[in-house]
Amino acid sequence: MLASEEQRVALAHRRLAETRLRKAWWPWSRARPALGGEDFTLRAFLTGANTLKPYDIARLEPSAFALPGARMAEIRGESSMGWTQFVGVMRDGREVSFGSTFHWECFAMPDGYTAADIVRIRPHERAPEPLYRERPFFTCYVPGLQASAWFPAKDPRP
Repeated sequence: MLASEEQRVALAHRRLAETRLRKAWWPWSRARPALGGEDFTLRAFLTGANTLKPYDIARLEPSAFALPGARMAEIRGESSMGWTQFVGVMRDGREVSFGSTFHWECFAMPDGYTAADIVRIRPHERAPEPLYRERPFFTCYVPGLQASAWFPAKDPRP
């Protein structure tokens, strides 16, 4: 997954500012200075281990295991404590069960299918066996990238 380094740092700045407004959370925050020149430190802490330079990228292609953003939005939270399950309806009408502890981004897929074949999600349901589980992934932050799966170009929140 590729993500915007700048947007990740901006989110951290916003979250820190929101947290500092709630002084009860951090009683010691009154003595802490404002963020100001901490951008370099935040950038290194948040994205340093997972940063790629654009010239290091030879080719980009969609993952066969990565759920499209529209499908991820249909999942709607945990089905039970620490577990999320859902049925993915494929283009041909086949219903497939998926389940995960905490990661909804990538899943193992049945033979002959990719995540792009899922046309609809029915959250908190289960189809007959087998159950396809989450697959590992990592986020790579790219300087100068304008949007990513985590931080769309236009923030849908008010």
